[in-house]
Amino acid sequence: MVVAVATSTAFTNGMPGLRIVFAPHPVTGCTTAESTAYLQGNDPVSGDPMLAGVLTGLTGKLARQDRQSGILGCGEWRR
Repeated sequence: MVVAVATSTAFTNGMPGLRIVFAPHPVTGCTTAESTAYLQGNDPVSGDPMLAGVLTGLTGKLARQDRQSGILGCGEWRR
């Protein structure tokens, strides 16, 4: 459900290809050690290393669709 909400929100706000990494929750009130463990752990949705996902999202090449501009039609976006 959290994946559907995140991707739907991104699409609605004009960012259908938004690269998303999910952190375990709750994150408020965590100690520094707990926050570090989250970053060194795996994304709870994909199972991939969280920090690697963040770095890839920030530095990876953009897909063709990510470089497009203009108005998106309903159902127009496909990865």
